[in-house]
Amino acid sequence: LGELHPDTLMAVAKLAALMSEERRFEKALPLYRTAFAGYQQAFGKQHENSFGSLGNLIDVLRELGEIDEANQILGTGVEDARK
Repeated sequence: LGELHPDTLMAVAKLAALMSEERRFEKALPLYRTAFAGYQQAFGKQHENSFGSLGNLIDVLRELGEIDEANQILGTGVEDARK
């Protein structure tokens, strides 16, 4: 398949979700970053999967105490949604 194939991105996102469910946020973070970037590149910033992965990324950043980065990413997501 390829890095940007929908099945590949879904697999990465599901693995990240599993890591989050197990409270292994340090392992989930790079996976969520990969899924988010991949969805944006493959489908665009305003696609529902891009927004869903954005929310997941923000959640794990907050769990890790990275509030400033989470808020910055959230602000960017809001701007993208308004376009």
